[in-house]
Amino acid sequence: FQGDWHEAASLYRQWAIRQPWCREGKIATRTSIPEKFKQVAVWLKYYHEPGKVLHELWEHQQALRVPMAVHYYRYPVSEFDDNYPEMAPAKPGFLQGVADMQRLGAYVTPYTQGVIWDMDTQSWRRENGAAAAAKQEDGSFYQWVIGRNPYATMCPATKTWQEKVFDFTSKLV
Repeated sequence: FQGDWHEAASLYRQWAIRQPWCREGKIATRTSIPEKFKQVAVWLKYYHEPGKVLHELWEHQQALRVPMAVHYYRYPVSEFDDNYPEMAPAKPGFLQGVADMQRLGAYVTPYTQGVIWDMDTQSWRRENGAAAAAKQEDGSFYQWVIGRNPYATMCPATKTWQEKVFDFTSKLV
């Protein structure tokens, strides 16, 4: 490849606009995307406790003065990158922190892990996660290892995984 980021983005765009997820056309004309998200100019990713996030968000808003959204990480009580997809319970102050960010005018999307399931969790065993895992030709799971934890990559077409994703996202809402 020869070129800089602009040439790379142009090449990617030529490929991307031919993909199934672009069939609806430009984001500005899609009905599948809420209007409020089309107005967002900046997405911020925060890993901090709500108090620190609020100060950083306020500073960003003062400097940029554009509609913002927050992708909020590290709110579950469990250690980061552990116990997926169990994202509840949240740390104390999470709901108040989200409400405070919304009062500042930001849209808030809590981070979820909708692709993998920790094979060391009780829910994996209790809900038969293995039946919904994506499998290789030899029957073994496609795995994603984060730190010491083995995660199975899940098959989004299975009813078990669809219900699991619905369950944990419903709890967040």
